[in-house]
Amino acid sequence: MRLKWNLRIFLAVSVCFLGAAFSAPTSTAQRMFGPTVDPLAIPPVGATVFGFRTTVELAAESSVMYLPVSISIQPQGTVTADRNLTFRFETVPGGQLPPRNGIVVDVPVVLSQGMRQASLVRYLPKWSVGRAVSVSVLENGEVLPGYTGQLSGQIRSRALFSSLMPSEFESNFLLVRDPTEAESSVSDAFFLGSAGLRLTPAELAVDWRNYQRFDVMAMTLTTLKQVQQLESVFAAVRAWVLQGGTLVVLDSDEFSAVFQLANFSNLPDASADLRLRDSLRNFLPNQTIAAGVRLGEQAMEPVLDAVASEMTIRQVGAGQMVVVKRDSFLSPPQVLALMQRTAGYRVSPLLRRGVDPLLGNRRFFEWMIPGVAQPPVYTFIGLLTVFVILVGPIAYRRTTKLGRGYLMFAIAPILALVTTVAMFGYGIVADGFGTVARVRQLTWVDGVSGDAAERVRGTYFAGIRPGDGLRFAPDAEVFPFQEGTGSSWQESLEIPPSVLGTVELRPDEQRFSSSFLPSRQQRQFITHLPRPGIGFLQLTPAQARGASPTVTNGFEFELRDVVIRDQDGNAWAIQNLSPGESMLGSPLTTTAASKVLGQMYNAFVPRAEVREQDNQRTRRRRDVYDVLSTINNQVDRRNSVSNGVFELWLQRQMQTLGELPPSHFVAIADLSQDVLAVEECEVSASVRYIFGTLR
Repeated sequence: MRLKWNLRIFLAVSVCFLGAAFSAPTSTAQRMFGPTVDPLAIPPVGATVFGFRTTVELAAESSVMYLPVSISIQPQGTVTADRNLTFRFETVPGGQLPPRNGIVVDVPVVLSQGMRQASLVRYLPKWSVGRAVSVSVLENGEVLPGYTGQLSGQIRSRALFSSLMPSEFESNFLLVRDPTEAESSVSDAFFLGSAGLRLTPAELAVDWRNYQRFDVMAMTLTTLKQVQQLESVFAAVRAWVLQGGTLVVLDSDEFSAVFQLANFSNLPDASADLRLRDSLRNFLPNQTIAAGVRLGEQAMEPVLDAVASEMTIRQVGAGQMVVVKRDSFLSPPQVLALMQRTAGYRVSPLLRRGVDPLLGNRRFFEWMIPGVAQPPVYTFIGLLTVFVILVGPIAYRRTTKLGRGYLMFAIAPILALVTTVAMFGYGIVADGFGTVARVRQLTWVDGVSGDAAERVRGTYFAGIRPGDGLRFAPDAEVFPFQEGTGSSWQESLEIPPSVLGTVELRPDEQRFSSSFLPSRQQRQFITHLPRPGIGFLQLTPAQARGASPTVTNGFEFELRDVVIRDQDGNAWAIQNLSPGESMLGSPLTTTAASKVLGQMYNAFVPRAEVREQDNQRTRRRRDVYDVLSTINNQVDRRNSVSNGVFELWLQRQMQTLGELPPSHFVAIADLSQDVLAVEECEVSASVRYIFGTLR
């Protein structure tokens, strides 16, 4: 009996050991999908092997994004001791444009003792066009001999950015189909005339950034139920939608049931419905429906009403969700063709984000830190006045009175030197030696789930560059907001290649080297990240007619200047609402609500300084000086989207319209400390807007 138990224990321990031996250094649930460039084997065949081989695959995407990369490691036998490796990815001069946007990305990997294989997926920040990168493997800070290579190739140095970034000008579709589903329900015709990719639910990624290269994700209700069972995948898809993606669900029975399944708010959206009807009005003529009838041959409005009743569109956070009923008038390919017409600026990931790291633009100056890196004019005038008084009425009169006027040849230079040193020293001391930040944190909440998407615009100034660099969340997208030199796209290609800095992708953070924040310069970054389970604002209607509703703060932080619009269109306000606290709302008239919203927005409105326009821009109108404006003019002239979807909604509702949609709220809160990229920095003139749907 004891022998049997010892055997069982031995087998159990062996199974556990083998499971650990074949595990990866990070979650094996990470997946990367889509086309890739030719895999890179390191070291090449025939080269000396230092204990392991590795294969690197990079997503075949040229545009600006967080680029998925897959790393697989095959040790030669079992790893006998822990090994600290670093996979270094560096942009190749001539392989990415503009040349000045070079970057080095380090991915640390620990091969633990006993491992026999390892694989992981990471997301490399890429702020240039092209995908040529050199790859090297380091151990303990030294490059292993022979462990180098290059992914992809060169690109034309004089190419137009529009030819290198086609995904910014056309809709990119991702079709998700359950392999057991009938082919007729969702056919390959979905992708006629569009750039698309078809995957099964099991092939989807668990990181929301992998979906950012797509504008529309389509699936049937059956497939959505399959995706919901994959917890990490479902969370990533929902985060992508909240950040600005479009999810289309086909073959549904009831609209509300689909939104409930997706765990999103389902609220009437008049602007979205109007946009859909306008797109239908332009799309339906000459489309063939059931029985071969062409809609152009009959009255438009009755057919328009019938088709519109079979589908609905709702804004969900910064994104949107479209639901199409089963046996709809429109076929799946027609639905996607309609989405192309409806998408507008949403076809461009750069417009959705509202940041261009390629050229930058003058909107950089809309969010500067006041009072730093600016010449202290009045102080300098005061010092110069003192200098003039000392040299003139005082020193000159004293020396001439004593009969020693020749001393002025020594006194004047000495006083000039002292004044110059005083001015220089004051210029340094006035800005201090620490770091100052100005942050604009926008948190867009889905009231049903309590999940949110967030956009953070942070400007930083360091008297002395921080030794530890800057830190960002591991699952965030981070893009530098370039100041904009006034150079065109073609002129930027003439600038010599340079490297902005090094980014280390640690398991718990993204660490940017201190070179991204030089001393005594203002630098700006735009960050997008998911905020799952952040909380909610709940509105409980009053029982008595005409009484005030009860508002409950389901967030873990205080809300100030809360403005609410209930389902009936009535506006309510609360001055301060602590976490977990419930209070009665104070009624606001339509005029008062509009005034309050305008004041809340204008108190922190991004406002640029007036600067002289570049004369070259007038002389060379055909060249590209502003990437975002160029894309906007080609894909959607109806909406001016310069600062992204978050800012577009906030400005439109709080400033332009002066009213919130029904069942929405907006409030102000303190910044969350985790959005500050530098520890122990002083915060100046910052704001956090919390807004979204009510629970």
